Amino acid sequence: RFFVHFLLHWFIRIFMRGKISGLENLPREGPFIIAGNHVSYFDALMIYGMIPYRITRKMFSLSVPEIFSRFPINLLRKPGRVILTGTHDTMMDSLRYSRIALKRKAPMCIFPEGKRSVLGRVDKPRPGVFLLSKECNAPVVPVYLKGFTRLYSRSNPGFHFCRLEAEVLPPLDPVEDVGRSMDAWYNLMKSKNDEEYS
Repeated sequence: RFFVHFLLHWFIRIFMRGKISGLENLPREGPFIIAGNHVSYFDALMIYGMIPYRITRKMFSLSVPEIFSRFPINLLRKPGRVILTGTHDTMMDSLRYSRIALKRKAPMCIFPEGKRSVLGRVDKPRPGVFLLSKECNAPVVPVYLKGFTRLYSRSNPGFHFCRLEAEVLPPLDPVEDVGRSMDAWYNLMKSKNDEEYS
């Protein structure tokens, strides 16, 4: 796991000119959910390589089978602690495994929109992430991904070397009103999105 993270981290730093800011906003302990905007096929992989190993060594991620069932990416599934979701067969298991991970105080990486953006614009989130946050008392940490549409997205197919930036925003504490949490995440991400596309 350390070796995979080391290689991926330096690949992103050198070949993608990757830069991440706001790492001080990541909680030092306890369960939390990293919740980024979903732009490219490799968002989770890039986040995994950009954040510190002290977090990724315990972190679980959700991903669809179409990404992590193909060689050679499927080789990263076990060291990356990837939980498959997005199909009828995997949906209930992914929720169960996510609850177990958070109850054991492991961080998770989940994309609240539930699908990749077509043109890079942030979409309104689905409630699943915020229900998990409330149920497991885990803050949601918004992470804005900038420049990822050029990497390998629905509007830009094929892998491309490009400059990637990520910004970790202040955590959103779990609240009883899930709709309020959803709005708070969306408003934060939309303001960053509007800056990028203005």
